Amino acid sequence: MQNKIAIQINHERTIYLVEEWTTTGGLVARVHYMIWNEGVKALAPSLFDYYTGYVRLPDGETLDKEAEENLQVRGGVTFTGDFPAELKIDGNWVGFDMNHAFDSAEGQSVELAKAECEKLAEQLRIYGYSK
Repeated sequence: MQNKIAIQINHERTIYLVEEWTTTGGLVARVHYMIWNEGVKALAPSLFDYYTGYVRLPDGETLDKEAEENLQVRGGVTFTGDFPAELKIDGNWVGFDMNHAFDSAEGQSVELAKAECEKLAEQLRIYGYSK
């Protein structure tokens, strides 16, 4: 992982910020890596660590229902809104995760998560969310 900033969000998992950048469309994006703690993995061996991706909406913007329902991103939109305060990440975000029944640990990469963020940012631009 490029950035070793870890945030323990509860006793079940830890989030690592992998990368933050400005997309080609001008919106800020982030890729996180979620690591399940060993106690949880022992209880549920099918769980695997996974990537999540997020794109920040322009200041003052919120995602409307039509856009949310029509955005095409891996596994669908699984997060909208503000991050929990303890994460200290400002802004209104739209995100996805790579932790679905059709996902596997082997089928994930930072590059794939970044490409999905770029795709999401472009769709948001088409819906009028741009800097």
